[in-house]
Amino acid sequence: MPKVWTEKVFDDPEIYILRIDDDRIKYFEAVWEISEGISYNAYLVKLGSANVLIDGWKRNYTEEFIETLSSLIDPKKITHIVVNHTEPDHSGTLPETLKVIGHDAEILASNFGKRLLEGFYGIKNVSVVSDGEEKEIGGRTFKFVMAPWLHWPDTMVTYLDGILFGCDVGGGILPSFHSGRLERRSGERIPSLRHKIHRHCNRTLQKLHSGGSRETLRTRHKSDTSGTRADMEKGSGKTS
Repeated sequence: MPKVWTEKVFDDPEIYILRIDDDRIKYFEAVWEISEGISYNAYLVKLGSANVLIDGWKRNYTEEFIETLSSLIDPKKITHIVVNHTEPDHSGTLPETLKVIGHDAEILASNFGKRLLEGFYGIKNVSVVSDGEEKEIGGRTFKFVMAPWLHWPDTMVTYLDGILFGCDVGGGILPSFHSGRLERRSGERIPSLRHKIHRHCNRTLQKLHSGGSRETLRTRHKSDTSGTRADMEKGSGKTS
């Protein structure tokens, strides 16, 4: 049975993780077997005069998501929603979340993300942020960096006070290959892909403040069945 949990991961700024460990899913991207399941993570940033929701969960868990979010805040108090990535396991809860919010919370996404949100859900009222753009929300500065093809063309990451909301960047799925042919092909391709991913991650991180991020908060990764830690990792760029 999927496990839902929340945790306050920072006091200043006040940030909460909203997480569900999905043990019902059997395949990642409908290809790789993941017997251990997968986790979906969203984040709530409370800033006094503004409340920012970052990402969401898979649509199958919309009811659980709304309930979890409501345990932390009255959804009507949410002023902004950052959509780092529109893949359905990140954005599937968005349509119902907007209904519960009940007003025009500002949705922030990349240009490609805006187009996908309209295509997927008919959501048209989206503010497009550009690469490197900074936006003041609730007295804090959010910086948005485009990271296309990590791993969708719409992907971006969000940077706040030394904290990197890394979307799928830095998350990891380690599949078990049962096909000899697939294993051979993967063995040939993975070193090249790893090099490209590292190079792209480095370029993305170089766009952020030179001091580096103090934490990287991820959106999805292998399920941690212990349930004793938040979905975050020290530093940046480390995969699980």
